[in-house]
Amino acid sequence: MLRLYRRATGARHLDIGPGTGYFLDRCGFTGPPPEITLLDLSQECLEMSAHRLARYRPRTCRANLLEPLPLPDGAFDSVAMSLVLHTVPGGWDAKGKSFAELARVLRPGGTLFGSTVLAEGVRMNALTRRLLVEQHRRGNFQNQGDGPDGLARALAAHFPFSRVVVRGNVALFRATA
Repeated sequence: MLRLYRRATGARHLDIGPGTGYFLDRCGFTGPPPEITLLDLSQECLEMSAHRLARYRPRTCRANLLEPLPLPDGAFDSVAMSLVLHTVPGGWDAKGKSFAELARVLRPGGTLFGSTVLAEGVRMNALTRRLLVEQHRRGNFQNQGDGPDGLARALAAHFPFSRVVVRGNVALFRATA
C-alpha cells in the first residue's frame, strides 16, 4: 500500500479516510510539498491525521463519500482511498457511485488508487474467515458480498483504465481518469 502512495500521489492530492495519516506521513515526497486535502466523515479522524501531517498544512473536508462531494471538478492529480471501501455500507453498486464523484474531482489523467478488504471471491484461511465474521458482527466492516470482480466492474464503469490486484483477501486498485 505504501508503494502505491509513493508511485501515485500527485502534487494536488485528496486522501479519503486518511486514518492516522500514516501513508502520507511515510510517503517520502520529493520536490515541492504536495497540496493535501483530507476527507472523512469523522471530525476526530480529520483532526488526528491533519495534526500528524501538519508540516504539509493539509486542508480538511468533512463529507460523506456516498453523497456529492463539496469539491471542485478536476481539482486533484490523485485521490487515495486506502482501507476505506470495506467500511462503507452497500454492495458495489452503491459503493461504485462514489467512483463517479472521484472521477469528477480528478483532473484528466489523474489517478485514483487504494485498497480494500474483500469478503468474497478470495481464498481465506479459517482464522481470517473468523476475524472477518467478527468485524461484520461488530459493524466495523460492511463488505459482505464484496469481491474483486465487482470492484473491477465498478471502477471500469467510471474510469477508462483500471486495475485490481488481489493479495490475500485485500484488493489493491488503481484507475486513471
